[in-house]
Amino acid sequence: MANQKITQDTFFEMQGDASNKANKYWAIRQYDKCTSGKDNSPAAAWDWKFIIDYAKSFEFKADLYRQSGYAEQSWIAIMQGKTPWGAASNVSSCEVTRKATDNVFSTSPGWLYFPKPADKHWYLSAAMAWFTDLKPTFADVRARGLVNLWFRDTVSTNQYLVMDLAMINLKKGTGTDWVGESFTVGGSYYGPTQGVPYQVSTSGTTKIAHYNVVITSNPSSGSWVTAFNMDIDSYVTSAIGYDWAGNNPGKGWVNHSNRSQWELWTAELGVEIDDDSHNTTGQVGKCRMATKMFQVEYTI
Repeated sequence: MANQKITQDTFFEMQGDASNKANKYWAIRQYDKCTSGKDNSPAAAWDWKFIIDYAKSFEFKADLYRQSGYAEQSWIAIMQGKTPWGAASNVSSCEVTRKATDNVFSTSPGWLYFPKPADKHWYLSAAMAWFTDLKPTFADVRARGLVNLWFRDTVSTNQYLVMDLAMINLKKGTGTDWVGESFTVGGSYYGPTQGVPYQVSTSGTTKIAHYNVVITSNPSSGSWVTAFNMDIDSYVTSAIGYDWAGNNPGKGWVNHSNRSQWELWTAELGVEIDDDSHNTTGQVGKCRMATKMFQVEYTI
């Protein structure tokens, strides 16, 4: 057996050099809930950088500002191809994106397209690093470096499942810097007891479930943590087979545990910031991370 890659390439070369970004396979996505009278979109950016002796790496910067009563996450990421709802990336609501080419959904070249049936055997390669030059502000602020795989239910077509695979988990330390936050590899990083998958969220008729799992141990600041050819298939089975309906009553989720009824719709990665206390105002925190060698593969 051999592995077939589904993402565009291992180094985000995006069919050209770093200076030519007009029409690429990857789209920038950044989100922060808007508040009247204040632009709360994060001062976020991503770009090619030469980071810790690796030229073909991407830098992510995220910045979260909260007004009174403001209790939402901020995140910055890149996504390959279309959003899970089938529309090309664009500016809508408070999710700001830079459009990616739609050709990622075609079959030319043959390995470069979504969606793919979820009953493939899935592998992941990625590396991430974090830095202390941008700072958290409040004690309860968190920052995470994530690889997200979006699965679409082909039976109940308004259902999406997001596997949030955490490579970096940070919190504010006793001083002014970010420090690593320890979680069990293979366990969840989020939930009422910091050990269960997150709940189902709804937006109109659309339902999204997040399955959060830690896949690596945190690196020290300024060094890479790498997941090379990691077998993530058991996580896919656990996420799809989880009792979302039973554990999220009233959300309208329909459990479909058969993986053949799902498809991998797209892949994204980046950094998110949120304030777990949900009661702070002003500048919550800033964080800088980097990534390289991202690749999603399946067995053929």
